[in-house]
Amino acid sequence: MIEKNLKNSLQAFTLIEIVAAIALFSILMVGVASMLGQTNLLNTKLRSRQVSVQAAQIAFNKIERDLQMAFNENVQKSQSLFAAREGSSGQELVFSYLDSPIKTLYTRRSFGVKFARYALEKSESGLFQLIRSETPLYLADRIEDSVFQVIARGIIGWKLEFYDYRNDQWIETWDSSGNITGGYFPLAVKVHIEVTDPELPAEQRQKKSLVFESSILLLNEYMVRK
Repeated sequence: MIEKNLKNSLQAFTLIEIVAAIALFSILMVGVASMLGQTNLLNTKLRSRQVSVQAAQIAFNKIERDLQMAFNENVQKSQSLFAAREGSSGQELVFSYLDSPIKTLYTRRSFGVKFARYALEKSESGLFQLIRSETPLYLADRIEDSVFQVIARGIIGWKLEFYDYRNDQWIETWDSSGNITGGYFPLAVKVHIEVTDPELPAEQRQKKSLVFESSILLLNEYMVRK
């Protein structure tokens, strides 16, 4: 009888251990699953922010290359233009530039003077996106209707200033076909772009934004001035 009671006691104790182990294992698995979910969420947010930063850097580099190739034709000035004006969503910039022959995946782009337009457009996130379009000379008057490319999203701030070397000052507007700055391009352009991750909550976007800012020398105008 004693041996039988001891055997039953050991079996009962073993069952309790199994139930406790299962419960503990379940708790641990819930914790691991929660941790993995948080890790995946953080990784997704990090990738989204990295994409936003990389897009802004690419956009900034594109603007810099275009501005460095801004082309002021001194013989036929009607083909040259540098104009900065206020658009519906902020500053717009249109200028003639000297396109270099670049071999793309499908075609070989031709060498010559083209017009580039940079402008802001409101997006569904409530932020802005920076768009770029270009046209050849014979379609310069239709550049605002040309197909554009979104080169950066999540734009909070976009500001341009132009160095007027004839009057030795920075100004916020320019028109090479107007009266004040007519006939010449600025010597340099200050470009300010503030970008954030559109996936962030609205109240966090300003705190976690990134600013790209630089002064870009217009090489053609620099050579003309010399």
